[in-house]
Amino acid sequence: MSYGVPVFCILVLMCIIASQSYLPKWLKWLVGVYYSLGILLFSYLQTRLADKWYVHTPVPDEYWDANSRLTDIFAAVFFIPVCILSLILYYNWFRKLKKPLHRVYLGISVIPVLLIGFICFFMFEFLYGYRP
Repeated sequence: MSYGVPVFCILVLMCIIASQSYLPKWLKWLVGVYYSLGILLFSYLQTRLADKWYVHTPVPDEYWDANSRLTDIFAAVFFIPVCILSLILYYNWFRKLKKPLHRVYLGISVIPVLLIGFICFFMFEFLYGYRP
């Protein structure tokens, strides 16, 4: 199974985190290691699960249930910290702005960011936790 979508999303997240000067360097490294190990563990567990169940034809419902549970767990592991990091970033950006109009623009920018986050979450769940 291809893991290009989560890797791309993690790279985008890492670029955003790395560009923030007020975050300590240890936090940037911690986020990088957390997501790198998370995607490696997810790919390993999902491959192991597929190797266990794909010997049967047709693939039994137990595989789809276990795969959906695994994907739900890792969706929470991946997206809850992203939400917390996004809140921290937006709070710091909001606090740094002086003009009220810029604060309004920043507040409006939350809507597309939430939409993109929801789309990424949906794609992750649909691509890796899909049950036919």
